[in-house]
Amino acid sequence: MKKIVWLLIWSFLGFFSLAQSIPACNVLIKSDVRNLQPRNYIKLLRWNGTTYSATDSIQAGSVNNLQTGIEKPEIAFLEIGRNKAIPIFLTPETFFLSGDATRHKSLMIKGNSEQTIYNRYTFLLDAFDKRMENLDFEREQAQRLNKINEVKRLSGEMQIVIDERSAFMKKFAQNNASSLVSAYIAKTILPSLTLSELESLVRVYTEKNLDDPIIEELRNRLTILQNTTVGKVISDFNFTVNSTGKTVSIRDFKGKYTLIYFWASWCNYCLKENSTLLNLHETYKDRGFEIIAISLDSDKLRWQKKVKEDSLSDWVHVCDFLETKSPLIQSFGVTNIPMAFLLDIDNVIIGNVGVLQELESTLQHLLGIDDEQP
Repeated sequence: MKKIVWLLIWSFLGFFSLAQSIPACNVLIKSDVRNLQPRNYIKLLRWNGTTYSATDSIQAGSVNNLQTGIEKPEIAFLEIGRNKAIPIFLTPETFFLSGDATRHKSLMIKGNSEQTIYNRYTFLLDAFDKRMENLDFEREQAQRLNKINEVKRLSGEMQIVIDERSAFMKKFAQNNASSLVSAYIAKTILPSLTLSELESLVRVYTEKNLDDPIIEELRNRLTILQNTTVGKVISDFNFTVNSTGKTVSIRDFKGKYTLIYFWASWCNYCLKENSTLLNLHETYKDRGFEIIAISLDSDKLRWQKKVKEDSLSDWVHVCDFLETKSPLIQSFGVTNIPMAFLLDIDNVIIGNVGVLQELESTLQHLLGIDDEQP
């Protein structure tokens, strides 16, 4: 009898331990999506530490519920057939997915306050997109009729809408900074956020104890911006000069004004700047000016060909052919090219350079050349 009692106790404890190790299915997503094609799926994508992968899925014609267990609120995504994945802001609640699988904009998720905030955001954002579509249609009509002035006017109006749309996205993220929706929006506009804007957002996320891989990405981006802002000393880094194969340190360039220039042979805007670079280097190299050109190329032959064709070999070239995955590229937070940082003789950043044509007057001042003008 005692043996049976102990077996029952151990069985109960084993079951209790197992129950603790299996997260409760406290999120339920009910789907009422129409026109999901045969063999297409609706997938719930969650972060697994490396990427977003499916933790549950349903196929056309099968059961219409997805479920999962979560420990804290998080940003996940629903992939619906061949549509672009849409964000879902998970909390332990029931969500409702509806719409037409053949019309992406008809797809809608409802379920909690976070999702309501996101739905309001997409509704307001859609108004800007519709204005852009109308203006683009009118511009195409004007182009067909060769109405040059009308094309210019409409292009100007489109730029205004683009700027207004960007400002709206930033303001919405700022006004809802206590929500994970804000973090999602910030991720989509990350390259356009200034240091102060990102600092403000991350500060609120921290105060509200918001935690998500996307927020961690924003924090990492903030650290990069703080380390590459004007006034910061570039931390020591080594790189291999492709033309010599030698490993060089940024410390070797102390005593010179150095332009760290990010580009790629496939970047048309970069190629337009090559003549400016050539002129600047030829004019000021003997006065203490140097260029380190770091490429985002992956095709070695194409990169070498462009360096030779445009006569760019007079300065230092660096490329590890890892594109944006390059540790060097990531350490500078490069999101757009061309992009450049101007360092003083102590490797302190004194300028984030966007337009190289504006660099010459800066160099003349730094090198004391403007004082030599009669």
